Amino acid sequence: MSRIIAEQGAQEIVDRVARERSLSEREHEVLARTARGQSTKQVAYALGLSAHTVAYYWAQIFRKLGCRSQIEVMSLLFRRATDPTGARDIDGHPR
Repeated sequence: MSRIIAEQGAQEIVDRVARERSLSEREHEVLARTARGQSTKQVAYALGLSAHTVAYYWAQIFRKLGCRSQIEVMSLLFRRATDPTGARDIDGHPR
């Protein structure tokens, strides 16, 4: 799924979702790096954070996106990547 998201311009999709759901700059960066296939440890190392801090940011991302797991978040990004017309909102509902 990450490959499909990457092929559809992961950064553009993540940017749109981050704006729509008011993610902080750090939450946005954690989401973008994960969408590009980085593990929690890789994200933590790249951002100079502990894995626990990255987990905290994920908890905030889950809350803001209404998801319970990284798989749900990636599924949401996948839906956005496969809806190039933008006819549906972040939750998959027609606009």
